[in-house]
Amino acid sequence: MAELKKSELLEVKNLSVSFFSPQGEICAVRDVSFSLKRGEVLAIVGESGCGKSALCKSVMKLLPEHAKIKSGSILINGADITNYGEREMQRLRGSLFSMVFPVILRSYRIIFQRVFLFVMYRYIGTQLNFN
Repeated sequence: MAELKKSELLEVKNLSVSFFSPQGEICAVRDVSFSLKRGEVLAIVGESGCGKSALCKSVMKLLPEHAKIKSGSILINGADITNYGEREMQRLRGSLFSMVFPVILRSYRIIFQRVFLFVMYRYIGTQLNFN
């Protein structure tokens, strides 16, 4: 069983994240668990405002000051990084894991659409409108 755990690059267990404001606490992530093994790809999808970015920023330890991991744990290669500080996290970000922020994807939306339309044009052999 211990050997199985070693193959898990990322393991998130019962993670809950809240944001705090003068109006009170807002729970953005509730009791989320998942694992990712070597060679696997994970896509986190959902409606706007459902907590996707809060979840990913929690794993990357990029939450704003008014947010807090309330419970749960984050393990990378079996090491618990839940309480790692900024210096320790800087060594992991970019080399071990990274995140594509939604704002960046929005700016490339037109390019992706045009490339997709061009590929479809080449595939189906008809003229498509790029406007």
